[in-house]
Amino acid sequence: MFAKSDSYVDILVPEAVQPADVIDSLESALNTLNFQRYKIQQTSFEQILLKFMKTD
Repeated sequence: MFAKSDSYVDILVPEAVQPADVIDSLESALNTLNFQRYKIQQTSFEQILLKFMKTD
């Protein structure tokens, strides 16, 4: 699941995927676009919500 606005990106990650690997990859990609993680939230046992904020 991928939601986007001008200033933030929310990404739901299935927990079956190694979250640390996903977070590292996403941070690398989004950092190049001036996005920075500001929240990780466990939404359920299956999903982790990552919130990235545009830093400009």
